[in-house]
Amino acid sequence: MKLRRWLLVLIMLLLCLPSVVPTAQAKTAGISIQLDGVNLNSDVSPYILPKVYVTMVPTRIISEGLGASVDWNQKSKTVTIGKDGSNLQLTSGKKTAFVNGS
Repeated sequence: MKLRRWLLVLIMLLLCLPSVVPTAQAKTAGISIQLDGVNLNSDVSPYILPKVYVTMVPTRIISEGLGASVDWNQKSKTVTIGKDGSNLQLTSGKKTAFVNGS
């Protein structure tokens, strides 16, 4: 069940990426990432998309915080996230994701 939950969160985050415009970013003062009460530090700050009230956070930080491995393919702009024998494949700009190849 936890695997489905984090997969759903990651899919939702990446589906929002094509609509991200740098001028739409709000100030990030006071935004921190916590997972199970532990602060996660990132070189990329989280930010809020003001009109849709969505907070964007780095996929790598969340995935690794959950104990998953993360692999980025720059050529295809695809991230593959793996944990416990399951793989999630997300491609920037696509509205679909693949879980274990399906």
